[in-house]
Formats: sequence, structure tokens, C-alpha cells
Amino acid sequence: MAGAGASAALFADAGTFVACGLLLLDLHPHVEEAGGDSVRARLRAAREHIMGAPALRSLLLAQAIALVFFESAAPIEVAYAKSTLGAGPGATAC
Repeated sequence: MAGAGASAALFADAGTFVACGLLLLDLHPHVEEAGGDSVRARLRAAREHIMGAPALRSLLLAQAIALVFFESAAPIEVAYAKSTLGAGPGATAC
């Protein structure tokens, strides 16, 4: 996509959103299996499902820990660019 340019990348991104939207057209969640229509009952059922599947529980825990570490670095990059590199508000990455 780098060779095709920014416009081509944006069109490809829009195409993926359209494809995902088309895939969601036939989605029918089974709310009645959660034990009720309330949000609380659905969240309780989701929690019970996660607690009953050790692999899923481990995966979600690992993703939560990774998210904390990945997102904690973003503010440091901004401070580093402003103070050390002397970048202003209009600075862009090369």
C-alpha cells in the first residue's frame, strides 16, 4: 500500500469496513440463552462462560496485560518528541 499512496490505503480500509458490515448482516445473537433480557443477566452469563473456559480466561488476561503495557508507552513518546527532539504541535513522523 505504501507504493499505491494514501488514497489507495483509505479505499482499501473502507472496503474492509464494508466487508465487515456485510458479514454482520446475518448475525442473530441468542439473548434468550443468557437467562434473561437484562444486561446484568447477559454479563453474568458471559462471566460464567469465561470462568468455565481456562484457555479463554488466559487469553483475555494476557490481552489485558498487553494493552496496559502498549498504551502506557504512547504518552512517553509525545513527551520525548517535544522535549528531546524539539518537535512542535505540527510535527509528523518521517
